[in-house]
Amino acid sequence: GAADATEIMSPGEVVVEGVVVEQPAEQEAVRATTAGEVFCISEQTVSVTPGKLGLTFECERPLVVTRVATGSPLFGRVHAGAKLVAVDGVGATPYNIHDVKGGIFTKGQKGLLDATKAKTLIFQRNDLSGVKYVGREGIEGRLMSTDAVVDVLAMDRGLFDAANAAKARTHWGEPGNLALVDGASNPVEVCCVPPLCTFVSVMVYTYVAVIYCLAPLWCECWCCCCCRKSTPHEDMAFPDWADRALVFTDKGVVGRREFTGEVNAITWDGFRIEDVRIRTFDAPCLCTSPHYALCCVEGRDPRFDPDPLVLSCYFGFLVPCCRCALCRPEAPGLYRATISSIHKTQDGRHEHTTARIEVLALARSPDDLRSSLRAAKEKYGAPTAAVPTAPPPPPKTHTCRNC
Repeated sequence: GAADATEIMSPGEVVVEGVVVEQPAEQEAVRATTAGEVFCISEQTVSVTPGKLGLTFECERPLVVTRVATGSPLFGRVHAGAKLVAVDGVGATPYNIHDVKGGIFTKGQKGLLDATKAKTLIFQRNDLSGVKYVGREGIEGRLMSTDAVVDVLAMDRGLFDAANAAKARTHWGEPGNLALVDGASNPVEVCCVPPLCTFVSVMVYTYVAVIYCLAPLWCECWCCCCCRKSTPHEDMAFPDWADRALVFTDKGVVGRREFTGEVNAITWDGFRIEDVRIRTFDAPCLCTSPHYALCCVEGRDPRFDPDPLVLSCYFGFLVPCCRCALCRPEAPGLYRATISSIHKTQDGRHEHTTARIEVLALARSPDDLRSSLRAAKEKYGAPTAAVPTAPPPPPKTHTCRNC
């Protein structure tokens, strides 16, 4: 009738006052993905200018990279596990990549990685190389290329740029690296708490000031002047693995140790949801100190964890009583998350976490991250074993001898 302005004609079409409007078709089911497709084996070509590359290779596999120095032109572009295939079209071998010193009767020879010339290097990338799942009791098998991938979390470019901008202001840590733990030992939290902290600050930073030929620095906050002179800030390049910063398989969660390090994998029962540490940057700028000891209390509010993106100062007498964030990120939604394995490894007298995954600038919110981890853990984690119960005692029977 005239009252019916909308009439369904056929699936996928709607007539609105005589105009046919196509409805969007239902979204196709997500194609099953494997770890081999996500962490694909591919070749990478990189051109560099003359200079040292800062590459460290494995002893057993001399062409496989184990570490890329922070100041290297390859940092953020080539990662641990990559295999050097060729340099300037010449196949790489363990014997021709390094310089050979000449002897009395022999002539020295430059290697393919000669630091005095520009080079084009070809790497074979395989992020699965040697990665093993760490479970509750230890190693539980290798990360296989056939492992089913159930979810992939990517980084947000805008949040990543905001992290670089924040580190440019705080200026702590090594240039070109946003990792929480890196080679630098610069503090990101300072204390003006007399008498002890102030005395230590005066002694340490007076020595630092003399080394850099500056006047004595009587406040820890001015140490950044020395830091800026010795290590000027450098943005970290947006990594090529940003689209797979955190990967969920049917066996566990996979990501990078210390944000830019080697790939770690933890089984779903190998970590606790309550131990996932999410460090947001929305703490009050000026607040009562969350510490109950000299600037270090384990298990405190994650918003007050030391981080190279934040420079904060604590004030008080004998113990810190208030905290002031001098510099911090200005991007809402930026956070750092750390997933640590339950299993610990004993290294001599020290015990350290066997596997740790650190992510920064994820596109998903902290609540979404926790929800995704919890849902995957409940679905794919090992079921909780039922506590065996003792069988009920047999019923007592009465035997009558006179029957």
